[in-house]
Amino acid sequence: MIFHCILLICYIITVRPFENPLLNKLEIFNELCIMLATYHLLVFNDFVPDLDMQYIFGWSMIGVSLFNILVNVLIMLKESMKLLKRLYQLLQRKVQKCFKSKARKEDYKMGETQQNIMK
Repeated sequence: MIFHCILLICYIITVRPFENPLLNKLEIFNELCIMLATYHLLVFNDFVPDLDMQYIFGWSMIGVSLFNILVNVLIMLKESMKLLKRLYQLLQRKVQKCFKSKARKEDYKMGETQQNIMK
């Protein structure tokens, strides 16, 4: 499993499979966290009889997992907020454009009405 993680990290660094550089960096970070968690698993066997050490490594593994989840959630929230901001700006422009076109139509109708009254 550790060797697999190393190969996958090398692949991601050389090939850059994602178009977005942030996704490539996030994938490398995730693979490093998986590799670190895999190293922790080496302690949880019969070759390490010290239960206190296993207990400490258990909490350490939980910490690595929580840190990984936290980083991924924060990046997801940041990207979602950027997308929402762009969508809001787009919607705002469309609404302004709609109001401007309505105002032009009303001005045109007012001009026709005034010309009809003058005749």
